[in-house]
Amino acid sequence: MPDSPIEAKFLPEDDKLIALERLRMNQMGMGSGVWKWDHVREALLYDVKTWIWFTLMFVISIPSGGISTFGPLIVQSFGFDSFTTILFNIPFGAVQIIATFGGAWLADRIKMKSPVILLLCLPPIAGCAMLIALGRGAEEKGALLAAYYILSFYPGISPLIYSWSGQCSGQCNGSYICVEIA
Repeated sequence: MPDSPIEAKFLPEDDKLIALERLRMNQMGMGSGVWKWDHVREALLYDVKTWIWFTLMFVISIPSGGISTFGPLIVQSFGFDSFTTILFNIPFGAVQIIATFGGAWLADRIKMKSPVILLLCLPPIAGCAMLIALGRGAEEKGALLAAYYILSFYPGISPLIYSWSGQCSGQCNGSYICVEIA
């Protein structure tokens, strides 16, 4: 995708002008491509939204990295051999896909992202609680595996946070709190 309407080779000249006019009417600007340390300082010191987005992504990325990295070891600790562990990770990926597409569909359907993000946070919390609370006996293998599978709802959260922050940057009109409107 081109960086600006001017660089869009697929647009005719008159369409480029229309796109530029829309940007001007929305007071969006084209961007300069020059790094300005004043903007970095302003974002770090005064932009609460930047800190909120950073915190949300940090909070979701730390556990998801651990689960992704050590997931096969978690399943193997339930008492399965290496081959069975690999097979049991297939549904984990399927649940991730369902959670990601399902979360995006639901957010689009209800026109709000925050309730969907909160909803997608509940299964991983429940899965963690189950993994902590359940024993490691042979009779609990099924419940442990179910707990591991519901942990895989977490990847549906990140795309919603990214799209929410991108949506917010153009609609907050300088205020520090963004209200969901689309």
